[in-house]
Amino acid sequence: MKIRLMILIGIALTTTLVISLRSVAAAGEIPSASPEQAQIRINEFMASNSSVLEDPDEPGEFPDWIELYNPSASEVSLDGLYLMEGDPADTVSFAISTGLSIPAQGFLVFYADDDPSQGKLHTDFRLNKDGGQIGLYADPGATEPIDTRLYGPQATDTSEGRNPDGGSTWKQYSRPTP
Repeated sequence: MKIRLMILIGIALTTTLVISLRSVAAAGEIPSASPEQAQIRINEFMASNSSVLEDPDEPGEFPDWIELYNPSASEVSLDGLYLMEGDPADTVSFAISTGLSIPAQGFLVFYADDDPSQGKLHTDFRLNKDGGQIGLYADPGATEPIDTRLYGPQATDTSEGRNPDGGSTWKQYSRPTP
C-alpha cells in the first residue's frame, strides 16, 4: 500500500512539474511590453470622420483614426505591439510594423481604414461609430493589455480623447486634435 501511494504521489508531482515547466516556457514565448512601451496611451480617436483628418496617402478619403501618445522623456519603439478593435474574445488584431516609434512626449496617428496596403500607419480594421473597444496590446492574443478604451456611439467629426494628454479623464472634442 505504501509503495502504491508513493508511486501515485510521484506521478502527481511529475505531472505538476511538467505542467509548470510548459507554462513557464509558454510564458517566455509571449512578448511582453517594455517598461517604456507600457506607458504608451491611446490618447484620442475618431470613429466617424467625414472631414476632420484627410488620409495623406489617399487624398479625398477621411478614415477613422487612433492617436497614440508617449508621455515619457525618451523615444519609444512600437516593435512587438498590436492595435486591436473589438472585444478581446472577438477582436481584430493589427501588428504594428517593425521600426515605428513615437518621439518623446509625442504622438502617432494610425488610420483605421481597413487598408494596410497603403502603409505602416493603416490598420486592417475600421472603428465602429456605434460603439466598440480599442486596445493596444503586447501580444496578438489580447492577453497583455497596455491600454484599452471601451466607447459608446460616436458623433460624426467629433473625437474622444484624454484630457490632458495621457491623463485619466476622457472627453468629447468638437474640435479634434489629431
